[in-house]
Amino acid sequence: MLKDLKFLSKMYEIPSIDIILMDLNISGVSSDIDADRVRFNLRLLNGELLLCSAIKKRF
Repeated sequence: MLKDLKFLSKMYEIPSIDIILMDLNISGVSSDIDADRVRFNLRLLNGELLLCSAIKKRF
């Protein structure tokens, strides 16, 4: 997956983090929490911490 991320980042000249956040936005998250939106922290490999929220997908 990291290899694909680097490939897409280079191909489209988009920072890797933007690709991750777009995927998260499209895919949503799966959780047992009874709420439509979830908030969570995402720590990147470089140590940077992102505060995120996403719509919970119901499959």
